[in-house]
Formats: sequence, structure tokens, C-alpha cells
Amino acid sequence: MPTFQQQISARYDDTYCTAYDNYPTTTSATFGKIPVGKAVLAYNAFLRFLLNIPKNATITSAYLTLYSYEARIDDFIAQINFTNEDDAADFSTNPWGRGDGGTNVPWSVPDFPSPPNTVQTCDISSLIQAFINRAGYNENNRIAIRIKDGDATSGERQNFYQWDGNSAYAAILTVDYTVVVKKPIWECKTRGGLIGLRLHFMSTLKLGGTTIVSAPPLLWDSWDYLWVAVL
Repeated sequence: MPTFQQQISARYDDTYCTAYDNYPTTTSATFGKIPVGKAVLAYNAFLRFLLNIPKNATITSAYLTLYSYEARIDDFIAQINFTNEDDAADFSTNPWGRGDGGTNVPWSVPDFPSPPNTVQTCDISSLIQAFINRAGYNENNRIAIRIKDGDATSGERQNFYQWDGNSAYAAILTVDYTVVVKKPIWECKTRGGLIGLRLHFMSTLKLGGTTIVSAPPLLWDSWDYLWVAVL
């Protein structure tokens, strides 16, 4: 089964922000709610990845790996989504208002361990599938994943390393997928002194190069026979 994995590798490919301020070059990213004066501000984290995944892929699993920046005992339900962009812009400007491109996936955020231990999110395969199913998606487009504050109450938050804090501890996206390919098959038949040739493109499901399911002949694309005289 093919696996795509990519780690954040550049400034402005990760950030955290409020509706008012953007922090793309700090050491850690925060999601949750933080009291600021008399207000309580929601903080969301954003991560951008270049998806080298075929457009016709079927996503079987996907998750983020985050490196804890501090140990915190704050359990709440975050929401994960992606921004409404076919090829996401970087986070040099505040991405807060970009809007959602999919349906929120709830994540029961665990206690974060001592740094730099890792935390794995819930499965977000539905989000990756929704993104590559977009009409405007092409292989090597960029997805911007958003981790929202969800139902966090004042003071509940978690922090993980940004690329600027330590590039070795930047967030990682891992995606497993399968691909349906069309395999050309030649078919031959004879009629009198003629040989007929016809080309089929058979739909085949492969997992890591191993054929699992082949479509029946009724699903094949085919042309008329090309008849050649045998001399």
C-alpha cells in the first residue's frame, strides 16, 4: 500500500493565529482558548503540506504527528478541517478567514507529554479524500490543515513545535492510499484467414504493486477489432 509522508519543511508552512493576529515564526503553535485581559481568545493552528498523491487515489488512513512543546493536562475536543483552497497559499498572512473546505473531524485531544515526545491525531482520511476529490485538485497541490479550538474552555490549550522552533520536530502528515490503474490488455481472435486485434484497458486495484481486484470484462473500455490478413 503506497504511503505518503511529509514533514513541514519551511517557514510560513505552519502558524497559529487568532482572528486578529498571526504568529508564523514562533517556536511553538497553540490551539485552544487563552484569556487575554478581560477577553478569551480562540487560537487555531495551521499546517500546509504538498500532496504528492494521485487524483484518483482512495485514502485508507491519514493522521498528523505533532511534537509536544510542553507537558499539559488539558483534555478537550478540537475540530480538524482544511481551508477552502485547491492549492493553499502559505501563512505569511493571517489564514483565519479562509473558510472550511470539508466537514469538521472531532479530535479528543489527549494530555500532551513532556517535549519532544509525539502526539498522533485522530484519523483524518475523510479530509484528505475530500481535498483530492475537489475538481481543482492536481497532484502536488498544497493542503492547509486547520486544528481548531473546538470546545476548549478558557485556559485549555495544547502547544506543539513549529518549524521555526526546531525543524526536526516540525509536524508530519502521513497518508496511506490505494490507486486504481488501467492496465492495457490485447485480445486476439481469428476469422478465416484474418487475425483480429482489440485493445482493452482493464481497471485493476493494486496495493503496493500487488493486484487485488480486476474489473470484469463488462467494465472494460474497448475498441473494435483491427482485422489483419494472414499471408
